Amino acid sequence: FFRALFHVPWTSLAVKRGVRIDGLLCSSLLPPMSGVEVEVCVDSLESALSAAAGGATRLELCGDLSVGGTTPSVGLVTTVLAALSEAQRLVEVFVMIRCRPGDFAYTAGEVQVMVEDVRQLKNLAVTGFVAGALTPTGEVDEPVMRKLLEASWPLPVAFHRAFDMSRNLPEALERLVALGVPRVLSSGGHRTATEGMAVLLELQRLSTGRLVVMAGSGVTAANVQAIVTQTSVRAVHLSARVRVPSTMVYRNLRCSMGSSAEGFDEFAKFVASEEAVRAVVVALQGIPTASGQISP
Repeated sequence: FFRALFHVPWTSLAVKRGVRIDGLLCSSLLPPMSGVEVEVCVDSLESALSAAAGGATRLELCGDLSVGGTTPSVGLVTTVLAALSEAQRLVEVFVMIRCRPGDFAYTAGEVQVMVEDVRQLKNLAVTGFVAGALTPTGEVDEPVMRKLLEASWPLPVAFHRAFDMSRNLPEALERLVALGVPRVLSSGGHRTATEGMAVLLELQRLSTGRLVVMAGSGVTAANVQAIVTQTSVRAVHLSARVRVPSTMVYRNLRCSMGSSAEGFDEFAKFVASEEAVRAVVVALQGIPTASGQISP
């Protein structure tokens, strides 16, 4: 039932439902020139606008990327959607659903929090959601994913890098296909996508025509061509973040308002760089498309 339910073509569904960003059709109707989707994870309005201006196909909108991303506030989602509309940026916005940092084995209460977040955020003009849940033994938690898929319907739910923490990646991929998940983010179970290219190639082979494998973790303009050509993936994920110093002049260094972890700097923030995103988009030009043609 769920496989049939969630294998609806999302582009045609978007047209039927009129999924828009304040009047703008979602960019799934406009494939990227290179034939490779570029998704940028962002956790602020500034980053969202920079990534969109740099040519991102899709935004993964999160809260607090310093811990890998959590569910963003309704205020951030609403403001980003309005700003993208005002700037006339045609870009998909998938919202992270993750109630806390840490592992991906959730209690019943945490699952209910995430289901409610989906229900509330679905009322906004988002394109879809990003989520992931594992059992304590490292398998895809199918009952939890079904609840999130049900709550999100008719919007799609992509599976995030919880996938890379699963016990058996090919088996996890088959479970996601059976659930009808349209896309999974992966580094091939390694620290970075470049280190996991051999695994990503195999996952791409196993998933072709059934699910989109998106390569992520450590993707830059310097390595994106190699990742795409050596794994055959047609979607990449990056943060493209740069450090921006705080504007605070007075700084009380005797106390801390957040993490006490070594190297954590409360007087700086990290934002997506428009130039870094554009460099990835430019690097992808000239790579053969899925049809074998060279993009302009």
